[in-house]
Amino acid sequence: MHALGAERALFPTSEGSERQESACSREARRGASTLKEWYGWHFPELLKLVTDDFLFARTVRALGARSLVVTDLTAFLSQEASDAVNEAAMISMGVDLAAEDLAAIMHLCDRVITLLEECQEEQSNSNEN
Repeated sequence: MHALGAERALFPTSEGSERQESACSREARRGASTLKEWYGWHFPELLKLVTDDFLFARTVRALGARSLVVTDLTAFLSQEASDAVNEAAMISMGVDLAAEDLAAIMHLCDRVITLLEECQEEQSNSNEN
């Protein structure tokens, strides 16, 4: 308890922004976790290759259904990471996705990306104040 009080004294924040930020972060983490679970059935190797939630969602959005087609992911991943993802996609042991499942995953990707961008914007706005 004492450490928590000391931390609040060192880093003062307004209660409202703290609750707002945590709600945004909590929803984004929940969505990212669900996305990783759902897409993990299709491409489980990706979970170890891309650990950042935002980059994971962008990668899933770019890949769609894992296939033998090489996808250029260098717009948001390093060349090494992009190559590793493409190599893993070719040999992945994940299950195939039905069209309805892929549509749901793509919708969730869009939601997670939007939430994470909003959280980042809110955080930068609170840092400016």
